[in-house]
Amino acid sequence: MNSALFDKRNALSLLAVLLLLGTLAYELGQHRGDPSSATSSEDASLPDYKATVIQSISTDDQGQVIRHMTADTLEHYSHPIDHANLLHPRVIMLAKNVPTWEILANDGVSLDNNTHLILSDHVHGRRITQIPQDALQIDTSLMHAYPDTQTIDTDVAVHINAYQGITDALGMDASLKSGLLNLHHQVRGTYVLQR
Repeated sequence: MNSALFDKRNALSLLAVLLLLGTLAYELGQHRGDPSSATSSEDASLPDYKATVIQSISTDDQGQVIRHMTADTLEHYSHPIDHANLLHPRVIMLAKNVPTWEILANDGVSLDNNTHLILSDHVHGRRITQIPQDALQIDTSLMHAYPDTQTIDTDVAVHINAYQGITDALGMDASLKSGLLNLHHQVRGTYVLQR
């Protein structure tokens, strides 16, 4: 009788252990198969999709090309905000199908369906022109670009090289359409007088 009681206790203990292992295996399988069970740090680190060697062409209401954008890679994330990380973005803005400005950077973030670009790490902008007197180059470490309105701005140091001279400033905003450039603070530079 003791042996039967002992066998029932062993069987119940073994059954309890197997039940516990089965429950753990089931739960583990459920969490691995359920994408919503991923931790928030995993969600933040995984893109929705990734594309390489991308090209984007935007047109106005009349079908005229106003912007051409390329990047080596694009990684799209929908959380916490909808954005795309860009590696080596290049934006060319056009007026009447003629390229007018080119902006390059090592890194970028596209927001609001490419209507707001945050460019960083060796940002270089230049006016595309055949006339030397109209040449202008802007170098900075961070730039906000709004291709639809063809405006740019930054709050960090900028270095501007133009036909008339070299200027350094802290912060600027510019309308690439009108050619108006506002320098914000600590403006210094040299200006070459015409002879």
